[in-house]
Amino acid sequence: MIRVEGGKVYADTKMLSAIFEQGYLISLRSKATGEDFIGACDPREGSALELVYRNAPSNYKNGGHNGACMGSGVDYPDVPGVEVSGGSNAVVNAYSVSNTIAEYRFHNWHADGVIIIREDEENGELIIEPSAFSGRAGVRAVRWNLCGIIPECRLIAPLYQGVDMDLEDPLISGSAFPWPFQWEAGLALLQSKKGGFWIRTEDTQYRYKQLKIGAPWNPRTIGLETEAYGPIDENLSAGGLEWRIACYEGNWETPAAQYRDWLFNTYNLKAQQDRRLPWLHDISFAISWCPVDMGVLEALKKKVDPKKTLLHIPHWRTHKYDQNYPTYIASAEAKAFFDKAAEMGFHAAPHCNAFEIDPSHELFPLVVDFRYRKLESNFNEGWTVPQGSRIEVPASRLTLATTSKTANTMTKIHPGHGMWVSILREALQGVVKDTKVDTIFIDITLNTFNLHNSLCNNVTSTEGAVREIDYLSRMGGGVALGGEGSNETTMRGLHFCQAHLMYPWYKLDKYDECANIRAVPLNEFLFGAICRTIGYTGLSGKTEMEEARMKMHDAHGAIPTVTIRTADEIEHPNKVVQWMIDKANS
Repeated sequence: MIRVEGGKVYADTKMLSAIFEQGYLISLRSKATGEDFIGACDPREGSALELVYRNAPSNYKNGGHNGACMGSGVDYPDVPGVEVSGGSNAVVNAYSVSNTIAEYRFHNWHADGVIIIREDEENGELIIEPSAFSGRAGVRAVRWNLCGIIPECRLIAPLYQGVDMDLEDPLISGSAFPWPFQWEAGLALLQSKKGGFWIRTEDTQYRYKQLKIGAPWNPRTIGLETEAYGPIDENLSAGGLEWRIACYEGNWETPAAQYRDWLFNTYNLKAQQDRRLPWLHDISFAISWCPVDMGVLEALKKKVDPKKTLLHIPHWRTHKYDQNYPTYIASAEAKAFFDKAAEMGFHAAPHCNAFEIDPSHELFPLVVDFRYRKLESNFNEGWTVPQGSRIEVPASRLTLATTSKTANTMTKIHPGHGMWVSILREALQGVVKDTKVDTIFIDITLNTFNLHNSLCNNVTSTEGAVREIDYLSRMGGGVALGGEGSNETTMRGLHFCQAHLMYPWYKLDKYDECANIRAVPLNEFLFGAICRTIGYTGLSGKTEMEEARMKMHDAHGAIPTVTIRTADEIEHPNKVVQWMIDKANS
């Protein structure tokens, strides 16, 4: 039952009772546990509904976007929004539509907006659909804020494989996490003593969204953003995404199982599960960034079962690492290594790339017009490393075509582009034929974003990546395909992934910041039956920080993983590497 009285919206369902004022959720009670989850939320402060424009000035941290992307990825920071439902100019009206639907309508100086509130009569959940509109062009997103979440509620969310953190933790407070790049599935759980409440979206249209933590007027806030597809230069509105609010009893596995069931049913993941090669779930040990060294194979054979060991091989081509993609030709040394590894029973995955091409490559003219272009700046997406530091990809066509002669330069191609997928498929089929491997690793599969050129062949870069990965995984009757990053989109076709930890991803000197992150195996719980996880980098166990990273991967449920440079690190392991070996053998 939903009713409107005195400008407030009252919702009473079989699951929960809730009150809305000025667009804010000011009260939420679970009928299963009797807990109240919203405390101090003053409707006169801030704005429940905000409109976010391109290139707005930023007052907050950027959620690790610029650093964690290592020079690529999302190019816009977390920014303050324009008030839609709050402030002295706001005109707010609440309307009853039926006994299960209500509506807020807002008019403000710079924008207008609507929030639809309805009950899912089948399960008692609330469904919230915010939208906002303006005569000023450049609208990027609409943001709906949930303020005043009680201190007893901790955030459990699929950020970097799964974290359990206080909303006011400095590592996340004031940050925004884009889906699916860092917010790896469209849900967030607020766990209290007896149960909690959770927010999710059952989105099948690949709409871009963000999870924002904190607000200037209330740190115990979660902001849910719905972005407009790029280009946004002339865009005047954002919305169209429904957010579900539900209460639960018990721990986080209860709602997570519900979301997992939705994923499996919606995307027929049982069929994907049935396609997985039998050996994949036997893997118990992995080496990331494994050198092409016969001694490593001999050392490993003495310590672990080769048939249960996965090797990620980065330096195997006749070209240098990250140069001249997508030409993939094995060196004589690497071919001998792959032959020996297969003979011994190891599963060795040569490192390739999902979206990137060297602009000096002969095939670049075929795909040049479909490069990623960043949503706000419209810069070419990719990276260049002259003299060791990453900078933007050059905009000059001549410089772009020649810069790889002096520095690594890569630019990303929209995976919705059929010609690119065909080119990559041909290249990877050549790798399988030439090396006889049963698995391939394709880098940067997590790099799907909202773009200035968001749609290609009527699909976003994220949906394009899903389609590309599924297509490539079917080559020759089925190849075990690995990728970078675990999220609810690319995991559907990937057999395994290298998972990133909470930032800093690649700076290994900030132990004090990262040591207190409470990891939970949320992504493993959601995706583990489809896509297995290995560790990423900095896993030699030689420093306190590396040991902490290895323990965090373990807490996330990853396959025991180490990174080494020599066979001696396996022959004579330190205590942390030995711990990983022991886990593999147990």
